Amino acid sequence: MKQGICIALHGGDHKTGATMLAQCIAEQLAEQLSQESAMLVTLHGRRGGEYTAFSGQSVEGMRSYLEQQLLNTQELLRDCRVQERLYNMRGIFHPEQQRRYHPKLSQYLICQLRKEVSFIVADSGSEVDNGLAIGALQEADLRCLVLTQQETVLSQWECCRGIYQRLGQQFDLLIINRYLPEAVYTKEYLAERLEVSPDRILLVSDSPYGLRADGEKKSLLQYKDERFRQGICEICSRIAERVGINYPEEKRWKRWRGFI
Repeated sequence: MKQGICIALHGGDHKTGATMLAQCIAEQLAEQLSQESAMLVTLHGRRGGEYTAFSGQSVEGMRSYLEQQLLNTQELLRDCRVQERLYNMRGIFHPEQQRRYHPKLSQYLICQLRKEVSFIVADSGSEVDNGLAIGALQEADLRCLVLTQQETVLSQWECCRGIYQRLGQQFDLLIINRYLPEAVYTKEYLAERLEVSPDRILLVSDSPYGLRADGEKKSLLQYKDERFRQGICEICSRIAERVGINYPEEKRWKRWRGFI
């Protein structure tokens, strides 16, 4: 790829699982597309890294370089390298200072990373008034809204949707996370209620390993849950399709260390 693309995941409410999805997508892209690289970047008001013991560089640590537009991308990648072709940059460690981060910082960071990284996966949290998140959404090539089948989540998104529209933020894909086929709210119902074409809705199955992954600070991909993995692969396939790359669906589980 001549220039990398940015995929922003944004939760329609707190606790939709957008952070876990973002990490899994970055891991899967780096694993399956052997000629490409992927980087997870936390661009919201918290530190990120909930599902990894890896502690590399952070947005907070690089703030002065971002503000002065003096970022050395090669050094940043060296400090964020988890393993070959996979990188992780954490967010900010002092949430009380999040209002001091302008959207231009996210935009500049993503623009610089495009020159070196194939897929920049931005976890933009769930807040509409966070500068880093807004910058990530504005700069992203593909915007993914993450919801669940919970009525509280859907109602919260419906209350906030108008704000995003006024900001000019349109989402390309809708990801229904922790999907349960037996639940009352089916894909068809959600498409009609949310006024989204069914082909823009992707489902990620609920995993029985969710609490364990949270406690052990690991990616859900590490637990070899095939139904969950299929949902992640479908998202990655859509991303690869966006840049004209054939996603190798025939590949299966490997010895993958991820963000351990």
